[in-house]
Amino acid sequence: MLDKDKATREALAILDKEYEIFQDPYMLPVKALTRYDTWDTDHSPAEWLALCQAHPNDYHGISPVFDKGEYGWKPVKLISYDEKERKYKVQVGETSQTKMVTRLSLLFYGEDPDAFKQRVNQCKER
Repeated sequence: MLDKDKATREALAILDKEYEIFQDPYMLPVKALTRYDTWDTDHSPAEWLALCQAHPNDYHGISPVFDKGEYGWKPVKLISYDEKERKYKVQVGETSQTKMVTRLSLLFYGEDPDAFKQRVNQCKER
């Protein structure tokens, strides 16, 4: 069984150290990067949704949340996927707030944080 607290800590350690998109004032925001997101080896949105719906009471990943003047990665539950907008609807764990996020702003548990970082960095290079 996946230890989600441990997975969160490990992912945050990688992201806090390596994922600098929110700290770099010269970098395009994630919204501009999404047009370069062409990762082919990922699960489809429908597959991620099915995987997450099998565990409706668990957190499914982490996503950046703006709180008290800064971004931080927080646990989220996947609620749905909007095909037209190409965004995932997630519920932020601590606040129960819902928000729409792109794939580049959603690191699922069960996905390799290093591969996620590589994906974001490839998009930043395009």
